[in-house]
Amino acid sequence: MNIRIQSILMSLLAVVFVSCSEQAFNSAANAGKKEANKKPSGKNGEQNPGNSIDSPESVDTQEGTGKLEQCSAEYAIPGTANIYFAGAPTSATISYNFKRGDNVDRATSTSPVEIQATKNAACLTPGATLTFNTTGNLSHGGGTAGANSPEGNGQLSGHALGATLGKSDIVAPLVSMVAVFIGPNDPSSSPAPARLDFTSDTERNYKTLKPLLGQVFFVGDGKTDSGEIQKVVVPEGTTRLYMGVWDVGQWNNNSGSLKGAINLVH
Repeated sequence: MNIRIQSILMSLLAVVFVSCSEQAFNSAANAGKKEANKKPSGKNGEQNPGNSIDSPESVDTQEGTGKLEQCSAEYAIPGTANIYFAGAPTSATISYNFKRGDNVDRATSTSPVEIQATKNAACLTPGATLTFNTTGNLSHGGGTAGANSPEGNGQLSGHALGATLGKSDIVAPLVSMVAVFIGPNDPSSSPAPARLDFTSDTERNYKTLKPLLGQVFFVGDGKTDSGEIQKVVVPEGTTRLYMGVWDVGQWNNNSGSLKGAINLVH
């Protein structure tokens, strides 16, 4: 091989090497850029709220770190779940006085979901401490499906009729997750306790909550804004736990659903 041909071949090999090196560098850089641009996981950056629930293993308590045991099956809560039908007969109805839409909610079609302690009956023992982990998407009043997380849409409201069917009023974000503990009987004829007010960030970011029997309370996604797991103490007289969605009235035109599970703190 003469010197000129050898020189040409060496130059071509150098060009190929540089081109391949640049391609590898650019691919790595673009991959890193995509990774950096991913939304963080968690309360304010959940990429896919429809994923199955991952129960945490422990939670901070006054005594130190408590272990968590998932003690219910994964539940599904439709946007139409009117918390006021908790424990009420299937014949129960609630009438509203709005200018449009169906002004009657019916227990047969807009009832809340009773949470069964299928894995550990101690879940609903008075004095037990529970945590909730919830995910999903809801819309209010026929709005865009999937517009709101379990924390609600940011618009605060009480119930148009106040305390109803033995359950208290509450001030909470619309289409947020709420719950109520009740006893073995239909509470409809019982006096309702005072309402809880979750207007402020501080109130919604409670660390431990001790609701009364029949007192509707805010659950949201079960965590504070900083990601700390919130704890709820089961009140005396409890035999049942119901979960639903919060609304000012006329639950029948909401859409979407939430899902999750409850955990017992040991």
